[in-house]
Amino acid sequence: MKLSHKIRKIWHDVYYKNSSKKRTEFALKCKNVTAEIDLRAKPQSVADHFRFWLHLSLCQACKNYYDLSKVLSKAIRKQSSAPTTDLNRLNKQLLEKYSTKK
Repeated sequence: MKLSHKIRKIWHDVYYKNSSKKRTEFALKCKNVTAEIDLRAKPQSVADHFRFWLHLSLCQACKNYYDLSKVLSKAIRKQSSAPTTDLNRLNKQLLEKYSTKK
Protein backbone atom coordinates (compact mmCIF):
# COMPACT_ATOMS: atom_id res chain seq x y z
CA MET A 1 0.00 0.00 0.00
CA LYS A 2 1.35 3.41 -0.95
CA LEU A 3 2.24 5.87 1.76
CA SER A 4 -0.38 8.34 0.49
CA HIS A 5 -3.07 5.67 0.82
CA LYS A 6 -1.95 4.86 4.37
CA ILE A 7 -2.03 8.54 5.32
CA ARG A 8 -5.48 8.95 3.75
CA LYS A 9 -6.76 5.91 5.69
CA ILE A 10 -5.41 7.23 9.00
CA TRP A 11 -6.93 10.67 8.42
CA HIS A 12 -10.22 9.08 7.35
CA ASP A 13 -10.39 6.91 10.48
CA VAL A 14 -9.50 9.78 12.84
CA TYR A 15 -11.90 12.13 11.05
CA TYR A 16 -14.92 9.86 11.40
CA LYS A 17 -14.01 8.55 14.84
CA ASN A 18 -13.73 12.06 16.33
CA SER A 19 -16.84 13.36 14.63
CA SER A 20 -18.96 10.40 15.74
CA LYS A 21 -17.76 10.63 19.37
CA LYS A 22 -18.75 14.27 19.63
CA ARG A 23 -22.02 13.52 17.87
CA THR A 24 -21.55 16.45 15.59
CA GLU A 25 -22.49 16.55 11.98
CA PHE A 26 -19.10 17.84 10.92
CA ALA A 27 -18.28 14.80 8.83
CA LEU A 28 -20.20 14.55 5.59
CA LYS A 29 -21.38 11.13 4.54
CA CYS A 30 -20.70 9.78 1.05
CA LYS A 31 -24.44 9.92 0.30
CA ASN A 32 -24.50 13.68 0.95
CA VAL A 33 -21.34 14.35 -1.04
CA THR A 34 -22.51 12.41 -4.09
CA ALA A 35 -25.87 14.17 -3.93
CA GLU A 36 -24.07 17.53 -4.00
CA ILE A 37 -21.98 16.34 -6.93
CA ASP A 38 -25.07 15.13 -8.82
CA LEU A 39 -26.97 18.34 -8.21
CA ARG A 40 -23.85 20.41 -8.88
CA ALA A 41 -24.82 22.33 -5.78
CA LYS A 42 -22.38 24.87 -4.47
CA PRO A 43 -21.83 24.76 -0.71
CA GLN A 44 -23.57 27.70 0.95
CA SER A 45 -20.99 28.51 3.58
CA VAL A 46 -17.23 28.37 3.89
CA ALA A 47 -17.57 25.58 6.47
CA ASP A 48 -19.72 23.49 4.08
CA HIS A 49 -17.20 24.07 1.31
CA PHE A 50 -14.37 22.95 3.61
CA ARG A 51 -16.29 19.86 4.73
CA PHE A 52 -17.02 18.91 1.11
CA TRP A 53 -13.39 19.17 -0.01
CA LEU A 54 -12.12 17.52 3.16
CA HIS A 55 -14.38 14.55 2.46
CA LEU A 56 -13.15 14.36 -1.14
CA SER A 57 -9.55 14.43 0.04
CA LEU A 58 -10.19 11.54 2.43
CA CYS A 59 -12.59 9.36 0.44
CA GLN A 60 -11.13 7.91 -2.75
CA ALA A 61 -14.52 6.55 -3.89
CA CYS A 62 -16.11 10.01 -3.75
CA LYS A 63 -13.05 11.54 -5.46
CA ASN A 64 -13.40 9.02 -8.28
CA TYR A 65 -17.13 9.80 -8.50
CA TYR A 66 -16.38 13.52 -8.66
CA ASP A 67 -13.77 13.06 -11.40
CA LEU A 68 -16.09 10.82 -13.43
CA SER A 69 -18.91 13.33 -13.04
CA LYS A 70 -16.66 16.08 -14.43
CA VAL A 71 -15.66 13.94 -17.42
CA LEU A 72 -19.26 12.98 -18.20
CA SER A 73 -20.44 16.57 -17.83
CA LYS A 74 -17.76 17.77 -20.25
CA ALA A 75 -18.67 15.03 -22.75
CA ILE A 76 -22.38 15.91 -22.56
CA ARG A 77 -21.65 19.62 -23.07
CA LYS A 78 -19.45 18.79 -26.06
CA GLN A 79 -22.10 16.48 -27.53
CA SER A 80 -24.92 18.99 -27.05
CA SER A 81 -22.91 21.72 -28.79
CA ALA A 82 -22.23 19.49 -31.81
CA PRO A 83 -24.43 20.20 -34.81
CA THR A 84 -27.25 17.76 -35.38
CA THR A 85 -27.33 15.91 -38.68
CA ASP A 86 -30.19 14.51 -40.68
CA LEU A 87 -29.56 10.76 -40.51
CA ASN A 88 -31.77 9.95 -43.51
CA ARG A 89 -29.86 12.40 -45.72
CA LEU A 90 -26.53 11.09 -44.45
CA ASN A 91 -27.61 7.50 -45.06
CA LYS A 92 -28.66 8.34 -48.62
CA GLN A 93 -25.34 10.10 -49.31
CA LEU A 94 -23.36 7.14 -48.01
CA LEU A 95 -25.40 4.69 -50.07
CA GLU A 96 -24.83 6.78 -53.19
CA LYS A 97 -21.11 7.10 -52.53
CA TYR A 98 -20.40 3.47 -51.65
CA SER A 99 -23.03 1.71 -53.72
CA THR A 100 -21.67 -0.97 -56.11
CA LYS A 101 -24.17 0.02 -58.80
CA LYS A 102 -22.83 2.55 -61.27
